[in-house]
Amino acid sequence: MSELFHLSGFGFTYPQQRTPALTDVELTIRSGEFWVLCGPSGCGKSTLLRQLKTVLAPHGVTEGEVYFQGTPLREIPLRQQAADIGFVLQSPEQQVVTDKVWHELAFGLESLGCDTPSIRRRVAEMASFFGIQDWFHKSVEQLSGGQKQLLSLASVMVMQPKVLILDEPTSQLDPIAAADFLQTLGRINRELGTTILLTEHRLEEALPLATHAAVLDGGRLLCTGSPVEVGRALRSRGHEMFLAMPAAMRIWASVASDDPAPVTVREGRDFLHRWRADHPLLPLPPEETHRRGGPVLTAEGLWFRYEPEAPDVVKGLDLTVYQGELLALLGGNGAGKTTTLHLLSGALTPYRGAVRRVGRMGVLPQDPRALFVKKTVREDLYEAFDGQGIPADLREKRMEQAVALCRLTALLDRHPYDLSGGEQQRAALCKVLLLDPELLLLDEPTKGLDAEFKQELAAILQKAEALLDGDTTLLSPDTELKEGTTVRYYLDDTILVLNWKQVIDGGVYTFSEAKVAHASQFRRFFSGGAYGSAALCTATEMATSVNAVAASSADYYAYRPYGICVNNGVIYRLDEDKILDTSFIDEEGDLLFVPRGELVTQEEVEQYVKEHHVRFSLAFGPILIQDGQECVPIAYIVGEISKYLSRAALGQLGTRHYVTVSVNMEPYAVNMPTLRQFATRLQELGIPKAYSLDGGQTATIVMDNTLINSVDYGDQRNISDIIYFATALPEVEK
Repeated sequence: MSELFHLSGFGFTYPQQRTPALTDVELTIRSGEFWVLCGPSGCGKSTLLRQLKTVLAPHGVTEGEVYFQGTPLREIPLRQQAADIGFVLQSPEQQVVTDKVWHELAFGLESLGCDTPSIRRRVAEMASFFGIQDWFHKSVEQLSGGQKQLLSLASVMVMQPKVLILDEPTSQLDPIAAADFLQTLGRINRELGTTILLTEHRLEEALPLATHAAVLDGGRLLCTGSPVEVGRALRSRGHEMFLAMPAAMRIWASVASDDPAPVTVREGRDFLHRWRADHPLLPLPPEETHRRGGPVLTAEGLWFRYEPEAPDVVKGLDLTVYQGELLALLGGNGAGKTTTLHLLSGALTPYRGAVRRVGRMGVLPQDPRALFVKKTVREDLYEAFDGQGIPADLREKRMEQAVALCRLTALLDRHPYDLSGGEQQRAALCKVLLLDPELLLLDEPTKGLDAEFKQELAAILQKAEALLDGDTTLLSPDTELKEGTTVRYYLDDTILVLNWKQVIDGGVYTFSEAKVAHASQFRRFFSGGAYGSAALCTATEMATSVNAVAASSADYYAYRPYGICVNNGVIYRLDEDKILDTSFIDEEGDLLFVPRGELVTQEEVEQYVKEHHVRFSLAFGPILIQDGQECVPIAYIVGEISKYLSRAALGQLGTRHYVTVSVNMEPYAVNMPTLRQFATRLQELGIPKAYSLDGGQTATIVMDNTLINSVDYGDQRNISDIIYFATALPEVEK
């Protein structure tokens, strides 16, 4: 078989890190092979895969060389890489770029410039191969998580790549959908002859499909070979990764036998039949019983739905959890597991029924990043003690025990967002355990964890009690960040600001969420210090001049003579032509929307400003979302609402709780939205109230005096005004 990939002495180190993520990797992958790459969380699997496609390779220092079909990969044209090297990410949301299933299948071929008959033939072939004819014309939004991941796979395979690379593609799927997806990969390898390289924690299902396996540990290649050879090598070394091998292989390893290691269930059954011929089987030991105390959590007749007209997600749930009990809540994707956990924890309230809790409760969310608020793991763990009144010696004792238990010693000085998925889970669990909970609720706590730590997790839950003796944000546990980005934040006693990026419909969305203690911390600033000044500045320059924690461009009033302009209660301009919607901001910090034409005369505006205690206004629009409903008009005089352009918006999430959003033409962004598409995406994210700001090259978001988003064409534009958020403590203002 011909050689596809060859890694020669390859090493990689991330910026500002002393320890290499990969060291001296030697690996050859040939045509038609099916490789499974496995290893503990944080061992470098994803880093290695991304080195095999130039546009996905992370920034850092490399050693050695990656060859594709005998040529250094860096010399292969990007168009050829796009056609020959397929890559499927963990989350389908990061890979789906169009609105319809059929369009998603055709998109890659259209980008490669294939002719229409070829596109139609290949799309039809792949739709038939993957069995997606029944939802061929559906909107992507209507698909389940498993269907979206299958669509991502099909949209890559329609380009007929020579090699298919998949980075933990089943991590967000339930066991049934995951098993179906992996079986589809087996068909692709057998029937189409496509070479496959897969990283996966579900080795029970993945290894039986593989022709080869490789184990990474600490960035080094530990062993390679057939699954049988790799299993035997791990067993002989007593390596912890053997715990992740298929059950048949672990049973084989538990007895002394010279038989080949079984990989599949059938091979395991055959091995047991041969073993039983010479070794009598013993009866199963009695099931272990656990002592339990009284009820600590009781749910009676819980009913819940997310919207008044929506179907019920939880229906008549009755549940009792006893002290000392370990209870698993099972179900497929969308069955209501997370909703139930939120009801039990108090994060959601049922419209019928009641929940009773006894003792201290700790909650580990599905996304551990929701618990991280500091710049290092060490600081984050100590933050758990804030306000607890725990003596210093007891805090140190708890820290030492919990850090050792969760294997965090080497990670304490790392930023939480620089950890792998499994390492983040361990850090978040450690933080929850420091609070000494008597009742612990965990939402999919083993997602992203290797098999070894999954076993340790059960022990941690049982030992935690004896060992440790003492407004919802828009950024949620389900948020999928843009690859290669992290969350930036600022926090003091009066303000919290969160900045992050997401890829939505192929566009890069930048979010700046702010929660302030006082409405006066939300302000507007005119370039030159006064309305009508001839001075124009960039948003960054203005944000720096007013010590803003976070800022964004506003309505660029100097560019057009339209709309109602109010600042500090003073009316500077009227909308006499009745053409712009207005967003007023009152003394409580609420956004008050007034449609165009409702306020025209000086007297009408003065009366409104006085009655509603207006502090300032914004005049661009239109109104995007009101009371949770998208309300973009068919036509509007500014903003070119029907064109596919960069956009910006201001939204209100709650009391003194805001979000500014921009979607720009960042590198690799392939889709810009119409204004209605933009509003719809914000509505789907749960933003109940939103107003359009000036977009295009004007749209800017600033934090720490630094531009956060990628402005169109690379340069900020000089503009007339910003809105910004400031700390209420002048002595510590940034």
